[in-house]
Amino acid sequence: MSFFRIMGVISALRPFCQQDPSGSSAPWWLSLPEHGASADGLRSFVESLRSIYTDARLDDFSQHVAEVDVGAIEGFLRSLPDIVNSHRANTPLPVVELREAAVAYVRSEFQTGPLACLGIGEEGVVLTDGQLVYKYFHRWNPRNRDCPSAFLQSLVGKLSGYKSLLDLREIRRDGDHVVALYPYEAGAKYEGGHLEGLLTLLRECRQAGIACRNIHPDNLLVTPSGLKLIDYGADIVAASDGEFAQMCRRAFLTYRFPFRSDLKSLMTRALTDAALPELTGLDRFLNALDPRGMDTLFYRPMAQLVSARRPASVLDYGCGDGRLAEEVSRSGITVTGYDPDPVSIDTCRQRRRPGEYGGRELLDQLLTTGTCFDVVVCSRVLCSITDDLELDNVLRDLRRLAADSGTAFIAVCNPFYVTAASTEMAQKHLPAEPKYADTFPYTKTLAVNGNRRTEVHRSYSAYQRAFAKAGLRIEEALEFDGSDTLFLQPASDHLVFRLSPAPAGGPRVSLLIKTCLMEWRTIDRLVRHQVAQLEGLAVFVEKVVVVDTFDGPFSRPYEQPDPGAHRAAMERLLRDGVVDRVIYAPRDTEAIRSTYLKWFGVESTETHSVNGQHLFATLFGFDSCTGDYVLQIDSDLLFVRRDKGHDFLGEMVGVLQRDSRALFVPMSICRSGPMPYTWESHLGDW
Repeated sequence: MSFFRIMGVISALRPFCQQDPSGSSAPWWLSLPEHGASADGLRSFVESLRSIYTDARLDDFSQHVAEVDVGAIEGFLRSLPDIVNSHRANTPLPVVELREAAVAYVRSEFQTGPLACLGIGEEGVVLTDGQLVYKYFHRWNPRNRDCPSAFLQSLVGKLSGYKSLLDLREIRRDGDHVVALYPYEAGAKYEGGHLEGLLTLLRECRQAGIACRNIHPDNLLVTPSGLKLIDYGADIVAASDGEFAQMCRRAFLTYRFPFRSDLKSLMTRALTDAALPELTGLDRFLNALDPRGMDTLFYRPMAQLVSARRPASVLDYGCGDGRLAEEVSRSGITVTGYDPDPVSIDTCRQRRRPGEYGGRELLDQLLTTGTCFDVVVCSRVLCSITDDLELDNVLRDLRRLAADSGTAFIAVCNPFYVTAASTEMAQKHLPAEPKYADTFPYTKTLAVNGNRRTEVHRSYSAYQRAFAKAGLRIEEALEFDGSDTLFLQPASDHLVFRLSPAPAGGPRVSLLIKTCLMEWRTIDRLVRHQVAQLEGLAVFVEKVVVVDTFDGPFSRPYEQPDPGAHRAAMERLLRDGVVDRVIYAPRDTEAIRSTYLKWFGVESTETHSVNGQHLFATLFGFDSCTGDYVLQIDSDLLFVRRDKGHDFLGEMVGVLQRDSRALFVPMSICRSGPMPYTWESHLGDW
């Protein structure tokens, strides 16, 4: 077969190097003297092949083929791609000749003025007169020219109005000559970035029904009006799912690796190897291209969490239009929905959402009758509440509506990704220099409908404190999937807390933290640490800081006191809801004297003991607390809780309740294991 194929190649090559005896037109290069030597060389090569591959030598050739070792053939075939690539790399295009021929034809055919050459490739020469681009296809041979040129012809006039696609004005074909015309735009070569421009290009290609097999930095132009695709040729094909997927891979690699010299070979490998390390992040790129909606990113995973509890009763607090309730009901669960917005309730009823729906009258009825649910769901409600008092009221409702053995699922806008300005769900409009620890409102534009919505950012700790105050403890925090569409990174829009109700009717304990003015540098962080560690299973009726206003001299000074800085730290703790009250020990002698008389029956106006220890401030703090018990700690203590389920507060209160002689129970020091509370050791009384 190969013998006859070579004879066919010889017959196909002869017309390119000699005048056709029939008198038809000869190839253009035979008429140019400067190409005479090349034409003679091609003619000599063809004639040498003709002398070898003749009918008379076919038998000899067959005999030689029969004697060739199969292994040698296999080795040759394995090395053939490298041979071809090496030949291709070492055979440069005759750019001068190709450019001159293209310029001559375009100027003659289109009556243009001077032309500038924009580039020369294996497919064609690209020229411009400053108004239009003329792509002269020099390598389309007759056998593969018809199909692609016909497809390009079908696109003429159909690419106008797109931001990233140039309007294909004309495909002119005249014998062996094919030229594509489209508008010229000045710009710079693509060197990275412009993610939105690439995504727009992909969307517009899909809309136009085309795919590009040659998306590459060399074929993209950055213009004042945006990113443009500037390569129109055989690589523009009709779109299909497969072609579009491959185009997306090329676009992603173009975005990620525009600087790599082996980008073309990398793209070739990516067509068949989806496990390439360089394709890591493609899923985020595709999410940015086609953002997933609320059903995928929220309602379905939220409904799965609820259904997995197998509840007999579910309340959707703030149900909106009932989409979550409908999703939950697919598992055969009946859902009760409450929302203060009458329009939302009407929508639920009109759409015949399964379950009972109502407004404030329904909520009042549930609270009045003491109705409780196995699962209470509150989705994206808290992050729309600006007033902390209203937030506390909602959380108290949720605690009352959740059965003691039940579960509450509370979904909020994920505070850990508040600075992700653009996600699949929305574009955020944040205040200048937003700080994670602060509570602040911001707006966002929803991707689904373009509406603006106001949200409130609260830190994880702020939610943790609010839950504890309402009698809810965090069992688990889950992040739903999501993507940052600007940086192609994970960016969860929703954080879901799974909470359990704290036992009702427990001891009323105040947390009292004692501090002095020397601690102004560290007090903010220390108090936040202490509250975060101690709250959880423990629920304090109040968290109070008592400030010893004594300004020196100190028995063990380690810092100059700064009353102003200390007060500013206290104000931050109050503002963020870390503590409920800050009280300052008074300096007037009558308050000091009356306090000592009350506690010890002793008259004194000294605020500290003889060894310099705080005394009056601590007693004043005790008197100011409203709980039945007071957990008093110094502000310089550090806590570690290996078991968040350990009810340390219940243990301490239990000691006081069991033993009428017990007046104080200290916090346990950090040790390898628990030890029982006792009033004595092997050495005697403590």
